[in-house]
Amino acid sequence: MNPREAAEHLFSQAKDAKVRFPKIFDESKIRQTCGATVMIFKSGDEFDFEGALQSLVEKYGKEEEAAPAPKKTAKKAVKSEDDEGESSEAGEKKTRKRKKAAEGDEEDEDSEDKKKVKKTSVVAEERNRPVAEAIKEMADIYFKNKDMRKGGVFSKAAKALRETELPITTAKEAMSLKGIGKGIAGYIEEMLQTGTINKLEELRAGIA
Repeated sequence: MNPREAAEHLFSQAKDAKVRFPKIFDESKIRQTCGATVMIFKSGDEFDFEGALQSLVEKYGKEEEAAPAPKKTAKKAVKSEDDEGESSEAGEKKTRKRKKAAEGDEEDEDSEDKKKVKKTSVVAEERNRPVAEAIKEMADIYFKNKDMRKGGVFSKAAKALRETELPITTAKEAMSLKGIGKGIAGYIEEMLQTGTINKLEELRAGIA
């Protein structure tokens, strides 16, 4: 299987797995991302599609599925109504109790969604989110590896990307931001062109 066929195969797998690629990615961008990712997981003439797909899922996440809680509650409510040995009063109490529990679950889900929104709502220009998050992840890994200098440099660059109101589309535009030099600008352009950063993949794998 050649690299082009491998990229198409991973693209198909990612689609079936409902990988949540950034909204700014069109189909061509997604194919490029799959192509770059599958090459990282190439060993000789073989491709590790499982590892490549897992990498995409870890990086971008998966589309959320509908929570089963409401269906489960409805099923229990029907069972309560059909239970011949229960008095109507006891049945109503149990139904109210289950309804409150279901509402509590929904409130918890809403709270979680709000937390997620709050956590990621600091990006001034939404189109800069993928690259800002990628650079921030590199900073976190450097900090974790005790490389405080690089961690600080990448953290400042990620902050600049989050705070700028201008969409960053080239390395030159990235270098116009305070705290972003030629090296990091190169990573940013790589992310914009391919949808991934090879250095970040290496850091994730612990080989950098």
